[in-house]
Amino acid sequence: IPFPLAPSPATAPDNGEYAPGPKVADNLNIVVIEDDATNRLIAQRLLEKRGHRVFPAASAMTGIALVSQICPDLVLLDIQMPELNGYDALRMLRALPGRTSVTPVIAITAHALSIDRERLISAGMNGYVAKPFTARGLFGEIHRVMESHHLDGADQASDATSSADRFEDVLCGFDGDVELFSAIAVDVANAYERYALRIQVLAKDEDIATLGLEIHKIAGTWPQYCAPKDKHLCSILELQLAEKRMDEMNETTSLLSVAMLNVATDLRAWVRDHASESSK
Repeated sequence: IPFPLAPSPATAPDNGEYAPGPKVADNLNIVVIEDDATNRLIAQRLLEKRGHRVFPAASAMTGIALVSQICPDLVLLDIQMPELNGYDALRMLRALPGRTSVTPVIAITAHALSIDRERLISAGMNGYVAKPFTARGLFGEIHRVMESHHLDGADQASDATSSADRFEDVLCGFDGDVELFSAIAVDVANAYERYALRIQVLAKDEDIATLGLEIHKIAGTWPQYCAPKDKHLCSILELQLAEKRMDEMNETTSLLSVAMLNVATDLRAWVRDHASESSK
């Protein structure tokens, strides 16, 4: 059920949800992951009226890809979504590399009981707002979360360097043909983004046979493009599938899905960088 537009300041209850303070949450880049179109539009309008830049996503996987690409200041994440719920999406967000993994996340939930709040916080959310929420409550929670949050991006530069070096090695296999490798890189990025969503759906449906076939396809190119730390994910997942270790399989599938999105992002960045160099 879509949540209503917030009441005007004159009618909003003064319930202590928000108190003006230092402007620590102005002009933020915010990814809003919400499957309901009306809810998504309302959140976007409220945020943009306060000067924030909003990147809406209608599904968890689209949202995760956006977060991976733009490294936003904040994520608003609906908990109840089809295909991939908010808790699974959060686990994938926390597995992203560098400072992106510690991007603050505020849950949007229809549940407001104290036990639900405890579960959200213990799962790794930085805050939450319950539907239907007011503008006062939403911005109060954003203010609170952003004021208390400190990002550590120390390892982001090393991640970028390692991916650049990795693809230079692959380029050598194409005899240094930048144009050819750029075309292949875009195809691989597109394929990995499709597979990232598909394997999550198959794992959720416990379709072991089809998932095994898809992992076998991915494994053919994976060692060539992946980060060294992710090199054995496909082989580990194939073993877990063979032994039907479902809990471990789900966790590894999530890790592989995130890793594939990261590789897709890195490949597109490599193509952009080399296209810029060639145009100079």
